[in-house]
Amino acid sequence: MTTSHHTSLRTTPLRLGILGCANIAKQFARDVHGSKQVAIQAVASRDLAKAQAFADIFHIARAHGSYEALLADAALDAIYLPLPNSMHAEWAIRAMQAGKHVLCEKPLALNLAEVTRMFANTSTTPATRTRPLGATCRANCVCARALPTAFRLKKCIPLQAVVFALPQKPLPTW
Repeated sequence: MTTSHHTSLRTTPLRLGILGCANIAKQFARDVHGSKQVAIQAVASRDLAKAQAFADIFHIARAHGSYEALLADAALDAIYLPLPNSMHAEWAIRAMQAGKHVLCEKPLALNLAEVTRMFANTSTTPATRTRPLGATCRANCVCARALPTAFRLKKCIPLQAVVFALPQKPLPTW
């Protein structure tokens, strides 16, 4: 008798928001479209018209005219962060403080000080306490270009050490 390797996959999709409308976000939205495990439910831009246009192209339910509004969207489990590299640390920390899981485009941050601040925040902010990340955590492993990569990496390394800084709420089961 053969046992399925997919027994741990989510029965409901991960509800994801995209923080920004950069070209890499378009590639991500196109690549994730049709996934049964991930549903992009919202997108944000500092310009609501730009967010709405992005949402229309990729059939995303909600468009927000500010990054803060996306982070306040209670219907989201996680955010994908494709903003310019200089904004990764600030917005990853804000997202974690809002209780969201974070999938950050590479590079994770500009320098070790930013990475240290990001991980320090995950373990000291009450809303975002994490279980300890293992020694396998490296900046190049913490970021993934798209969720399918994360799913493949999950088989090799604990998922929390690959992609997400974990809020106190449980990580979705994939």
